[in-house]
Amino acid sequence: MGRPMSITPSSRTEWMAAACAAASGLLLFAAFPPLEWTWAAFFALAPLLALARRVPARMARKLAFAAMFLFWLLSIQWLTHVTVAGWIFLSAYCALFALPAIRLANRWRGGALGFAAVLGVAWTGGEYLRGWIGGGFPWNPLGVALAPWLPGIQLAEIGGVWLVSGLVVFANALVAWAVAERRGWRAV
Repeated sequence: MGRPMSITPSSRTEWMAAACAAASGLLLFAAFPPLEWTWAAFFALAPLLALARRVPARMARKLAFAAMFLFWLLSIQWLTHVTVAGWIFLSAYCALFALPAIRLANRWRGGALGFAAVLGVAWTGGEYLRGWIGGGFPWNPLGVALAPWLPGIQLAEIGGVWLVSGLVVFANALVAWAVAERRGWRAV
């Protein structure tokens, strides 16, 4: 007989990182219908991006996938009327498109503006690709969460939903950078 398996309790850091991931997934869901808490779009990614700055790369990827998987499960739950397996598979597939941006967040060693700009482009690029690869599923790009807020959505006239998404991620990334680097709100 082999040695019995021991269970190692999770550390405080792991629990905080998991809470940040769950908060991001739930805030992202809240930004879209049926809740339409437009303000949530400006803070939804901040916990996830901040944790990506503070934890090892592998943990950042796992928790980012979990956060986005949670978001997609809640966002496309209407798909359960058609197929439960398809709902789970599509949620997992859509969650993958956030991982390149999370990798950049984890590896970034520059300043706040560069961090925010790079993440805005990477996240929006992932949303754009999700709309084209494998037949495409362009559902819920982050810029759509601003639809009820007329001043914010008017930017779509210049650069479409992608510009709006990029600017929302830019704002989230600035907040995340200030929190992760412990610079305080004046840095934002």
